[in-house]
This record gives sequence, C-alpha cells and structure tokens, in this order.
Amino acid sequence: MSASQFLQQLYSLDPSSPDFLRVLFALIRNDEDEQYSSSLQGEELTRLVDFLDNALSSIPISDDVFRRCLRKLRAICGSHTTLPSSHIISGGLTKIGENATAFGGFADVWQGDQGGKQVCIKVLRIAQNDTGGLRKSFFKEAVVWKRLRHPNIVPFLGVTIKPLQFVSEWMPNGTLTHYVTGNPSVNRVALLLDVAEGLNYLHASYTIHGDLKGPNILIKSDGHACLADFGLASIVQGNDSIVPTHADAYTARWTAPEILKGANKITREADVFSFGMVVIEAFTGKHPLSELNPPSVMMKIMKGERPVFPRGSEGLGFVTPIWHMTVHCWQHDPAHRPTMAAVVEFLRECYTTYTVDPSLSTLSPWKPNVNAGDASLYRVISPTLSDGTSPTLSTRTSQTFGSSFSPTQEPSAVTQSLTFNILFPGVARASRTSLDESFSDESNVHSSPGNPSSDHPGFG
Repeated sequence: MSASQFLQQLYSLDPSSPDFLRVLFALIRNDEDEQYSSSLQGEELTRLVDFLDNALSSIPISDDVFRRCLRKLRAICGSHTTLPSSHIISGGLTKIGENATAFGGFADVWQGDQGGKQVCIKVLRIAQNDTGGLRKSFFKEAVVWKRLRHPNIVPFLGVTIKPLQFVSEWMPNGTLTHYVTGNPSVNRVALLLDVAEGLNYLHASYTIHGDLKGPNILIKSDGHACLADFGLASIVQGNDSIVPTHADAYTARWTAPEILKGANKITREADVFSFGMVVIEAFTGKHPLSELNPPSVMMKIMKGERPVFPRGSEGLGFVTPIWHMTVHCWQHDPAHRPTMAAVVEFLRECYTTYTVDPSLSTLSPWKPNVNAGDASLYRVISPTLSDGTSPTLSTRTSQTFGSSFSPTQEPSAVTQSLTFNILFPGVARASRTSLDESFSDESNVHSSPGNPSSDHPGFG
C-alpha cells in the first residue's frame, strides 16, 4: 500500500462508526513499511499525527488497536521530532525561583506555575554534540506519557518545544529515597503497593517502563507514590519489546542481568527485577548495593549476586513474606519472576494483614543494630477472629501464608511462608514444595538469592 493510499483510507474513517476499530486495525497492521511518513512535512505531517492522536482518545487503552496506533504515533513523532497539537502548552508557564530544584544527567527540574497551579518543569539540556537521539527520545516520551492515566503515574500536563520542556504535576515530597529517609515511620508497604499498582497498570497497557528506580518514583502531597520518567518506556510488540537498551554505570543497580549482558529487548520481567531492587531502597533509604562501586555492581548482578537482607528493617515492615517476594522478583532466570499482577495481589494481602505502628516504632533504616524483630512493633489491622477479638500477628500470618511465622526469625531460617495458591494463583510448577520445607541453603537467600538451587520454589 502506498503512502497516499494509506492516508486516503485513514482519513476516510469515521470514529463514530461501529467498524472504526476494525478498519483502523487492518490499515495499521497491513502497513508494514512505516517509512511512508518520511516524506511527509508541514500540514500533511500535522494532519497525520493529530488524526492518530484523536483516534487514540476514542480507543480503550486495553485494546490491541490502541497499542498499534500508539506505537505508530510514537515512531512518527520520534523520527520527525514533532507532536500532536494537544500535547503543546502555548503559554502561561513560569519558573519559580532562580535555581532548579534538582539536576539530572540530561535535564534540570524546576518548580513552576501554570495559571496559578504549581507544576514541575523538566528542562532538557541538549549538548552541542548531540546527534538527535535525546531530542527524539523527548518526543517519544511525550507521546507515551500523555496516554498514561493512573493514580500512581505522575500526571502529564504537556510540553513546550522551545525550549524542550516537560510539564507535569508538582510532587512536593520528592523522590522515594528522599521521602523514606526523612520519614522513618512511613508505611513502606503502602508505598511499594503504590509502585506495584503503577507498574502493573503499565504492563496491562502494553507499556514497559524500562528505567524503574527510586529516583524515578515521586511522592505526592498525600504521601502516595507515582512513577515518573518514561524516556526508556517502550510499547510492547507481541510478547516482548523490541527496543534495545544498555544500562549505564549508575542505573546498573536496578538493571536485570539479562539486560546487563546485552539482551536486545526490554521485557516486563526486567521491570519486575527492578521492582525488587526498589523494595530494598524503600526499606533502607539507600540505593541497592550502595556499598559497591558501579563496575562491581554490574559484575555481581550478572554473576547472580543480590543485596543481603537489611538487618533491622523488620521493624519498618520488611517481614519475611515480603523478603521472599523480593527474592522471587530478582530471580536470575526471567521466567521465574512473578508478574506484577501477582505482586500487587500479594502486597495488598500484606497491607491488610499487618503494618508498622508508628507510635511504637522508633526505627530508622540506618540503625541495623536495633532489635527490629520485636513483634510489639507490628499492629494487625484486619480481620477479626470469629469471637470478635483481633488476632495476633503470628495467628494472622499463619492463616494467610499457610505456615507459622515469627518476625524475630531470620529470613534464611524461617519456613517457606508464602501460600502460592492463595497469593499467586495459577502458577505452574513441576512439583509443589511443602510449606513446611525450609530454605536449607543460606547463601541462596543472602549472598546469591538471584541464582537459587534447582529445588527452590519459583514462579516458572
């Protein structure tokens, strides 16, 4: 199909027609050569990107037509460094103060004002020797970000072109690491549930984040966490993304081993690995493997080594079941990692089972010598027993996870406490390990939990 034929049929579609999605799907699917747009410019190009943008507004985000249409719009906008008119903020935007509030590798972040509303202005810094890659990434990110609407995704407000700036809702509490460091008694399970909900939404929407880490998780005024920075986000094609990536020395701490080894595609499973590293950040207030320099981090992750359990973090809510979940998230084999849907279900169960009582806990993530295993630090919040009394933590976790559990036990010695058929339904395994079977190899949990022994119960 020629470019003129494709465009003629495309523009003849009526979004209100019952056949709109079917015809649009067929046109986009049959147009295998996406280079037709290379000759477009001016009004022709504007008409095309605006048409696709308007079409996306009428398609459910879960529909496969949405995915294909978004991928095409993202590719066109990236190659032509243009955007639909609905993305552009025309005026009324001002920076507050004389200095940026934060600095990144490629951008400065300012607090701003747009019509009396506090906003975040992210200004890209384009180097003189930039070959266009950063500019193209800006336009691709804008296309994807605008379509992401979820309570745990930073709201996109628009962009300016001269200069290149993202405008989004202002997040007054900063990054995840900054927030938990300044608020030691904050409910970290709730924050992780927020992150998991946002990431699960992305995966259900055919989108892979590709750069999940504490600095890209921001905290709203109400204390809820939101995902940000979709510069490496990619649209899933089939079962996997086709976008290659290579982690730099800084981001290696959150990067899955298969990506560090040069895998030519990012997957949902790579995001799950990164989430496991974010768990460590949430409970320690530090980057994962913070004691190691970047080259050492990359080598250790590729060899299957992972962070050790942070002693003293039990009092902050890092109880054994959540540690087991973390271990599964960073399995060396991507096929053995859980889905984010399973992680969300698990964390919801944890959140409704127990939490840290701030009135009792005086722990902070940098005091590992405190006796954090004291069960009095925990408060069960649901449910009640049949006689109307509240259950103890051990009673509730026994009911929920199918095995006895004491928060004073070390994770390497505690019995396997996850009841997989409750929290991870439908998981196929060659043989189901007894819930009474303990982890027998301490190194699997501490020095190298990402490369467990063959009989380690996984999610394969």
